[in-house]
Amino acid sequence: MNVQSVGLQSAYAKHDVINHVCHKTQALCFLLADVIGDEFGKLEQVAAAGGDTRVQKHLQYVRLNWVDGCWRPATWSVFHQPVRTNNDVEGWYHRLNAKASHGRLNLGLGRYQR
Repeated sequence: MNVQSVGLQSAYAKHDVINHVCHKTQALCFLLADVIGDEFGKLEQVAAAGGDTRVQKHLQYVRLNWVDGCWRPATWSVFHQPVRTNNDVEGWYHRLNAKASHGRLNLGLGRYQR
């Protein structure tokens, strides 16, 4: 998200409330799309109580772009999705690359070879 661009990277490591709010915003995608708005509202309340304007800028960015903006939660929620993260794709790529480097890659191109 934009934790670094609003200057929260060092505060993220030092302050529990900032860490909690930033971590929770990153985990919103794992919730059911219908509850993301309500849960995000709870994070805004926690951040308001903390009083750090950088956290509020971060949450404003998330709300304007990911909760109420052009990217609605239904488009980015991965709740109950079989492939949810980049790690799934990287695992597949690693297995494919390992087979290719050992010469065991069969792409089914036999009939096209000359």
